[in-house]
Amino acid sequence: MTGGRRRAFLPQHLVRQWARTGDLVRYGAALVGTAGSSGAQFVLTIALLRRMPPDGFGRYTFLMIVSQLVWGLGGALFAAPLAKLAAGGSGEGGARAAKAVIRLQPWFALACSLVAFAVAVAIGAAALASFVFALLVASGGLRQFLRIAGYSKGRQGRVVLSDALYTACVLVLTGWLYWIGNQDLVLVLGILAAAHILGTLPLAWLILERGDGIGSRSAVVAYRAIWRDYAGWSLVGLIATETTGNAHSYIVTAVAGPMGFSAIAASTVLSKPATVAMNALSELERARMARFHAEGALDRLLSTRRLFRAMVLLLWLGTVVLTYLALHVWPAQFFHDRYDLTALRTAGWLWVLAMLVRCWCLPEAMEMQARGAFDRLASTRFIAAPISLVGSLLAVLIAAPEWSMLAICAGEGVSTALLMRAFRRLGRTESESR
Repeated sequence: MTGGRRRAFLPQHLVRQWARTGDLVRYGAALVGTAGSSGAQFVLTIALLRRMPPDGFGRYTFLMIVSQLVWGLGGALFAAPLAKLAAGGSGEGGARAAKAVIRLQPWFALACSLVAFAVAVAIGAAALASFVFALLVASGGLRQFLRIAGYSKGRQGRVVLSDALYTACVLVLTGWLYWIGNQDLVLVLGILAAAHILGTLPLAWLILERGDGIGSRSAVVAYRAIWRDYAGWSLVGLIATETTGNAHSYIVTAVAGPMGFSAIAASTVLSKPATVAMNALSELERARMARFHAEGALDRLLSTRRLFRAMVLLLWLGTVVLTYLALHVWPAQFFHDRYDLTALRTAGWLWVLAMLVRCWCLPEAMEMQARGAFDRLASTRFIAAPISLVGSLLAVLIAAPEWSMLAICAGEGVSTALLMRAFRRLGRTESESR
């Protein structure tokens, strides 16, 4: 051995953090459940990708994007405030506000299902398929909310069980669908709706336990403070985020229809497993970061953020490998022969680039939510949103639909730069106030 200090292959703070058994178990449990869920839905989507015509697959994918938007609205209005309320130790008022959130969320899910039905009909889905899609949106939104409520209560085991039931249901019914050789939209949406309903059962007690003791009218009154302090800004942030990251989906479908959207829809499938896993880790860490912030454990916030970033970057690297294999090595095994391979490759690699930008700022975004800084988070997205919106429209009108992804990359880049600056300013402001 020489006298100098040896340079470690990995930063020592990461080595120490990964060595903590509790952290590994926590990430492992979160990823096992959600990796199974995302893996099961990925298997279903891959089966559709090769057998469903491009226009049908474009319609299916657009409906999935709409469902994610609706569930994001539920997250902004109910889930994100609940994580903050559960960790904030705000006494009787906070407990009543948390009960109000749980009481109102099912009514929100019901209202969203009506909107989902109308959207499905508008893009050419049959009445029965539209009804099943409405059921999927309602049940999926309720399960997503209950998962976050379970994390907030420290009941991670229940969340993992919910994910396991969802996974098993999707895999079994996908095998049946593949065996009968039918890719009808009603059956596909029905599989996902049934899986969400089954996955809700282990978590349904949260509605009964924490929503008890407050009526719907009282819940609306109690929610006003939540709207003022958290949900209003969270909603603005979601709308701006959706515009920044998914403006192309709505513009392309509106201008070119499901067929014009099909190449983008097909290419985004490759990032789906990593995206779902990142969302699950975000739900887990947002609740933990909220607790650490309430306790003033700044060292744990920092170590959690570092590990979180390492994990999402590993997921992104997995997406890079999968994208290369699917688009350049085995395209015939992944995609229907009616797709334009050049358009697929363009959209696929631009999506990988946009995903990298999102990954980099994801830990800071979750910590800002955990700190209740919804207004600062929303303002960064609000400024960047017009870039994605205008750029996507110009790309569709001047070039081709797949080039709308370039506008998404530009919008994500601006948003990330603004978010990181806002995060540093938030840290300085809280340090000065202590």
